[in-house]
Amino acid sequence: MYKVQLSLQGQGDLTLHEMLREDLRSYFSGQQVNFLKYPIDWQDMTSFSRKVLVLTRSIPWGGIRNYGWLSAQLELTGGARAIGGALGRNPVPVIIPCHRVLRKDGQMGGFSAGIPWKRFLLDLEGNTSIETHHEFTGMNV
Repeated sequence: MYKVQLSLQGQGDLTLHEMLREDLRSYFSGQQVNFLKYPIDWQDMTSFSRKVLVLTRSIPWGGIRNYGWLSAQLELTGGARAIGGALGRNPVPVIIPCHRVLRKDGQMGGFSAGIPWKRFLLDLEGNTSIETHHEFTGMNV
């Protein structure tokens, strides 16, 4: 397991833990939260895992992508399985929203916390229908 440190400076009187607790409370109440403000210390991760997780972190609230899209963005041929492995080692799900990555056929794929949690998080963000996402309508992005 990777060791990940989150650290913030200059955020007033709130500690990192207080800010994160407030943001997670908001998130699980169904409010959109931008977790990009939490810097992550990537030093204990492989270069490949870091690239996958940084790209995954850019998937916006309400957005979904597929493993093939990540592979294409990283210019990998047939890298979906390797992408899945890197996502499976995500040390901070929700902050790095790996739940927003599905199989190219729209099926759930895997999730370290289990498929029911993945579905819950997608539903929380309003991702109840893959048909509304161009990634799954034959574009094979």
